[in-house]
Amino acid sequence: MKGLISRIMFSKPVAQKLLKPILRLHSWCYNLAGKYAVISNNGVHPKHNILKYEEWFLDHINSGQTVLDVGCKTGMLPFMLAEKAAFVYGIEIKHEDITAAREQHAGANIEYICADATTYNYHLCQPIDCVTMSNVLEHIEHRVDFLKKIVSRIRWADENHKCFLFRVPMIDRE
Repeated sequence: MKGLISRIMFSKPVAQKLLKPILRLHSWCYNLAGKYAVISNNGVHPKHNILKYEEWFLDHINSGQTVLDVGCKTGMLPFMLAEKAAFVYGIEIKHEDITAAREQHAGANIEYICADATTYNYHLCQPIDCVTMSNVLEHIEHRVDFLKKIVSRIRWADENHKCFLFRVPMIDRE
């Protein structure tokens, strides 16, 4: 009897019927787990302590640089970069994230901008030495166009040296 139930449960018709609802449930649970992880860890997702990617960005910028963090969310990376950089701009399109950044990660050498990174007038900013993007590009449909727009709109500190630091998730990491 057990073998019959297993063959039915794992048959192609059952798989085709249940796959989408199970994936939706998985996505919902994953998002919920992330929210609870942040709540239980005083507003910080545990992945920051495990992966240490903010430290990688910090290790790859130079003291005294002006940095632009595109897709800054709630400002954790700009806040950390501001320890070393002369000035950091964090740009984010979501108003609620910029509000949280200004409340939780303010600093004398940080400015948070609520705007679309592809249309913002970067001439309002100091000349930029380095652009950082952490988990941004995978959310952009036309990545090459997105990057070209940013490169052309930024007022660079050195036109011959345009620095970009990217972080994208690995395909096999959840």
